[in-house]
Amino acid sequence: MNAVVHPLRVMRRKDLEIALEKVPRFEDPDPSLEQYPTPAAIAAEIVFDAYRRGDIAGMKVMDLGCGTGMFSMAAWLMGAGMVVGYDISEKAGVSIATVSRVLNGSSSVSDKTKKKVLDVINQYEYTPNAFARGLGL
Repeated sequence: MNAVVHPLRVMRRKDLEIALEKVPRFEDPDPSLEQYPTPAAIAAEIVFDAYRRGDIAGMKVMDLGCGTGMFSMAAWLMGAGMVVGYDISEKAGVSIATVSRVLNGSSSVSDKTKKKVLDVINQYEYTPNAFARGLGL
């Protein structure tokens, strides 16, 4: 049986694929940004295989160039201890924590830095992913 005990439930590969089908796709992918959609079935297979090798459960997972967050969410669903997606922060020249503070409305970010992050967010038409936020990432 392809199953993993997750803090919330048992997750089989097929269940992971079904959950990932809910991840919104790029509406207008930009090849220059390497925004290639990954089908849920492929993401589920890759992440489930990594889980079976012991590379997911309880681990810190970095999703570099996270795009839609498909792999980040899959890793979290498979029991990763922590998942971090990198995208906007690199382009804005700030830390991931700073982007998070801006998105969460923290007052600890200077107006200049906030503007830099928001400019990149607007440039790439980023919108927070409600599915990811619902997962608590």
